[in-house]
Amino acid sequence: MIMRTTRTTGTTGNKNNRSARAIKATAPKKPITPSSFNDKLTLRELLTMISSTAGVSIPTAKGLRTSGDPIAMYAVPNFSISVYPSGFALAVSYKRTTVVRVDECTDYSYDTLHEALANCKKSATPSHIGFEVFLDAAWPVRVTMTAEDQLERNNNGAAWSRICLHPDVAADVKEYNRSVHGQSIEDMAFAKMEKEEMLERLTDKQREAYALYYDEGYTMEEIGGMLGISRDAVKDRLHSAVQKTRKYIAENQ
Repeated sequence: MIMRTTRTTGTTGNKNNRSARAIKATAPKKPITPSSFNDKLTLRELLTMISSTAGVSIPTAKGLRTSGDPIAMYAVPNFSISVYPSGFALAVSYKRTTVVRVDECTDYSYDTLHEALANCKKSATPSHIGFEVFLDAAWPVRVTMTAEDQLERNNNGAAWSRICLHPDVAADVKEYNRSVHGQSIEDMAFAKMEKEEMLERLTDKQREAYALYYDEGYTMEEIGGMLGISRDAVKDRLHSAVQKTRKYIAENQ
């Protein structure tokens, strides 16, 4: 029996090598997370290193990037925020960007229906955090809060604009809200307006007690401690508020 030997040429090997290189070149690259630096500076320290943004137009993300090097950066996977000497900070979340005025990152109020209660004369509500709390904390704590709020508002606005451009999609969104929330977007907005109108009938003290008890979930004892009054006084305010709300509902049925 004659044994035949097959000679392997270098052609196949080179071809395979070229294929391997091509696959490697076209493989998706892992995103590079920028490195943090000066992220331990306090907000008080950072404010001494930047210019005031008062009266200055907000630059674009591209304009800010090309204006020079940042003086501080905080970065985690899929999110980074860079502060520039001009006083503006660029926040990047995935492909979304927003520019923040750092010197306007002072007191912080949660976006709630009862945000106005944060300015009550006798007490602060859980929806409000004073500027002094942030001054000696690391600057990303406060600046990131504003950046995330802006990113969320921009994203919601863009999404709603796209929905409004497509009636079929808008109809699907309305139907989704009915199935999940039991009402459409329009109904939800109307209900919110009705509630605000109802609360306007209450005195400031009644409205404050009503919001803390029914919306924020505090007990009468906790509310009394926050407002510096007795539990019975809180109960009286709530009773009066409930009586007025029932009267409003009866009049508008």
